[in-house]
Amino acid sequence: MGSAPLSPSNPRLRRLRRLVRDPRFRRDQGVMVVEGPRALTTVIGAGAEIEEVYVAVDGDEVGREVFPVDVPTGEPPPGFDRVERAVLDSISDSETPQGLLALARPRLVDLEAIDSRSPVVVIDGVQDPGNVGAIVRVAAAMGVDVVVTTPGTADPLGPRAVRASAGTMALVGLCMRSRPEAVLETLLAGGRRVLVADTAGEDLSEVVVDQPWALVVGSEGHGVGEHFRGDDVTPVSIPMAAGVESLNVAVTAGIVLYSLRVGTAGPPD
Repeated sequence: MGSAPLSPSNPRLRRLRRLVRDPRFRRDQGVMVVEGPRALTTVIGAGAEIEEVYVAVDGDEVGREVFPVDVPTGEPPPGFDRVERAVLDSISDSETPQGLLALARPRLVDLEAIDSRSPVVVIDGVQDPGNVGAIVRVAAAMGVDVVVTTPGTADPLGPRAVRASAGTMALVGLCMRSRPEAVLETLLAGGRRVLVADTAGEDLSEVVVDQPWALVVGSEGHGVGEHFRGDDVTPVSIPMAAGVESLNVAVTAGIVLYSLRVGTAGPPD
């Protein structure tokens, strides 16, 4: 027979519930909330420290997809805690809970400690956590080492952002809630070319990038803040067909990052 599920009043479940809902508490605790086997598999593969894992009573097989082990029927894998499905579903913020919630330690970095040679993405004022997670996912896919967020940007450690990143939040270093003026000053001092996604910017295909770079993306409605405008940065735009004014911010980030990666935004052959 399996071990008894945790009581709904268990202090650890009360903490988990608060971590799901409270961005400031997540930051103070230094953990991200991971939901589902796919995201957790990626987080584990990234080498992140796994603090706690909770599986629904009828969801032990979900847990075994992540940690395949030989355990008695009805028992969760070692290190997993059983929780009644109704209780775990009530803690999740997803419309379709997956029966698995985990807490993991992200790779947090200080602004001053970012390697001056590493590509960086700055997310400025993007309030939708799904977009934040999608930007991180494409940044990780394109080899970006560090993602910086500014105040007003959705918390990247929350369950919605981590879900949208498919767990790749653990593959990048995170520098969160950094003052925009400090971010720009640090990037420029490190010798980077700072590119800003802007529909009124230069055609991306005509911009020569032959030095370390950083890409700044802002919200679809307002773009980047005033600190990322001016002579110190290079606004870049994606040429589009007539009738299309803009793209989703994560799509924009993906196109620009791919161009930078393959060199179509660099010097001609």
